[in-house]
Amino acid sequence: NAKERVTATATAAATATGAKAAMVAEAEQHMGQKIAAKLRTFGIPDLLVLMIISALPVVELRGGVPVGYWMGLDPVVVFIACVLGNFLPMIPLLFALKTPFFAKIFNPFIELARSKLGDLETSQSPLIALAVFIGVPLPGTGAWTGLFIAHILGMRTDLALISIFAGVAMAGIIVMALCELGMKGALIACIAMIGAGGSWIAQKIMSSRSGHGGGAQDSGSHH
Repeated sequence: NAKERVTATATAAATATGAKAAMVAEAEQHMGQKIAAKLRTFGIPDLLVLMIISALPVVELRGGVPVGYWMGLDPVVVFIACVLGNFLPMIPLLFALKTPFFAKIFNPFIELARSKLGDLETSQSPLIALAVFIGVPLPGTGAWTGLFIAHILGMRTDLALISIFAGVAMAGIIVMALCELGMKGALIACIAMIGAGGSWIAQKIMSSRSGHGGGAQDSGSHH
């Protein structure tokens, strides 16, 4: 009897320890993993789960990519699914914001995005500046905020979508580098892409100035 009581006590303790470990593991999961786990219970394919997660403003691509790795999916598949999941909802939303009805519904988010404009409003190249803003995965940035900023700046729809897509793809590369190579790899990827964007902006500014200079010379020669 004593032996049975000891065995029962040990079993109960092991069960309690296992339950506690499971609770701790669940608590340590970030929001994207919790949402993915819930969606999986409905039998939704992992690829679609990943796209849904990446479309959510509280998760976006930067949260979706780690979930894809957690699911054990191929990195290329993870990248494509997360980029598409994060970008595709922006297309109808950008058109919807042009209507007074949806502009009023999203007004609190538009005003929040307005507070994050910074130098974007006076940038020489808002197309690149917005892409970099979306692409660098920092708090308060991302495709959703970029969408509202594009609306505030009154960017042409096609240019806004190009900028948002470029930013989402950039964020995907950075987060993938973070998952694959760690912080140093992500930092190198981030610096390289920002440097490339900065170089492109500098070239555009120089060409713009030379164009204005040439125009001034031409007008002077006519006189």
